[in-house]
Amino acid sequence: MADIWNNCLEYFHSVDLTRLLIACAVVVLMFVIKKPLVTLILRLALTALRRKDTAKYEQLKKSLSRILGYVLFLGMLVLALPYISLPEAAFAFINRVLTTILLLLAFMALYRTLMTTVKWFFSAKAKRESDHFNLTARNFLISGIRVAVIVVAAVSILTPWVGSLSGLIAGLGITSLAVALAAQDSLSNFFGSISIMLDKPFDVGDYIVIKDELQGTIEHVGLRSTRIRQLSGSQVTIPNANLANAVVYNETKRSQRRIHFTVGLEYKTPAENLSAFVKAVETLLLEDADVVNDSVKVWFDAFADSSLSVDIIYRVDKPNYYDMLTVKERVNHGVLKAAKDTGVHMAFPSVSVYQAE
Repeated sequence: MADIWNNCLEYFHSVDLTRLLIACAVVVLMFVIKKPLVTLILRLALTALRRKDTAKYEQLKKSLSRILGYVLFLGMLVLALPYISLPEAAFAFINRVLTTILLLLAFMALYRTLMTTVKWFFSAKAKRESDHFNLTARNFLISGIRVAVIVVAAVSILTPWVGSLSGLIAGLGITSLAVALAAQDSLSNFFGSISIMLDKPFDVGDYIVIKDELQGTIEHVGLRSTRIRQLSGSQVTIPNANLANAVVYNETKRSQRRIHFTVGLEYKTPAENLSAFVKAVETLLLEDADVVNDSVKVWFDAFADSSLSVDIIYRVDKPNYYDMLTVKERVNHGVLKAAKDTGVHMAFPSVSVYQAE
């Protein structure tokens, strides 16, 4: 304790008190005025944004004000440090610590600015375009910016402490190679997510079918996997590497849906009744507002084993699966009414047995 006291007395006897007091006064003054000074700096730097969109200006100001205040204070402390006349070792250590904190705060401010800008960009794009996949692109871009800022910040902060980073970088290169070999699947999924984001075979909310084995609605597209909600309610997670290489049928992207079915009529149906039924069903479809007129085909197709087959084909302007089912149900009711009005009856599978006398 006595040694510390003696060192302090020796320091104050050797230091220029005038320079020390001026340096301390400047630092204290900066601490007092840092808040209004930050407000002034942001007001001048973001003049265009403030005039164009006050809400965005206030949002960015709120995000950066505190950090920039500490940056100004620590910056002034770093500038004032040489005037305090500290011992060389103490000066070097304190300067390195303050510089590290200053760089950390500066990169935090940069990161917040970039994140806010990215959110603004995708919000504006979402208003112009009905594109749910922007969420995936935004998450991917945010992850990329986060990694880039962390890497640059780590190199900038470690340089004053380590000196030459060549040995560290060489070691990291060997480590990265080992990690890459051990994480091939993860890297494949990562590049698969990039492929999906750039190619955009589907959007979040689309209903897809994969190789006729798996189908459902896209809920989330991440950097490693994609989550699909099936009609049964279960959620399926698929690695992006597999999904990028799979054959995907996007049911939501279709502009129309085609419906084809066969109606079997009894063999005892008179020809004129059969023709009247075909004409009635055709008229029913042509008068339906949701049916594409040039797609309607109704005809007496074949003599089946137990019935006279009437084939019906039409398309509906309803890409949504459930909307299509509503139109299909309405048409089916109309077909039943047409059969009743024309005096025909539906056939059912039957076998005729003839007994010789």
